[in-house]
Amino acid sequence: MKTLFSRAIVYGLIILFGLLCALPNVLPDSVSKKIPDWYAQNQLTLGLDLRGGSHLLLEVDTSELTANKNPALHEQIVRDAVEQSLEVVRRRLDETGMVEPMITRQGSDSILVQLPGVSDPQHIRELLGTTARMTFHWAANDKSALLGKIISVQGDTPGARYQLEERIALEGKHISDARLAFN
Repeated sequence: MKTLFSRAIVYGLIILFGLLCALPNVLPDSVSKKIPDWYAQNQLTLGLDLRGGSHLLLEVDTSELTANKNPALHEQIVRDAVEQSLEVVRRRLDETGMVEPMITRQGSDSILVQLPGVSDPQHIRELLGTTARMTFHWAANDKSALLGKIISVQGDTPGARYQLEERIALEGKHISDARLAFN
């Protein structure tokens, strides 16, 4: 009889502990604000199947990349393009503050993006569909004012500004490959 009673106490405490751990998931926001943060942050993140959201499958267009290249390098070029595109998608979604987007490679030339809780996939398509444009400008000097307009851009640190010539010295479309290297 004593072992049955002690087992019931132990099982009851385990069930009570489990319920207390799960409680922040079902509390309304008004109650969640009144309890300590360490307890309110203890929530399960619901996935696409339970919470709803957007599921996008993006295909990397590699036709221009492989058109005039060596056929032996075709697979490597496609793989590099997909990896770079994966990083661009990840950076763009991280900058928007999306909560736990799932970004994975799907097949040889596709990227799967799952965004729990995002009900407007059109906004995500527009964000991911914008093409980045890279331009290089010369730093402005005394002669720059004579040649054309000077633009001012924000620097890395607060308050830092750079004076550049408005005229474009080099565009990204003229660059076919770039790698990070140390000399």
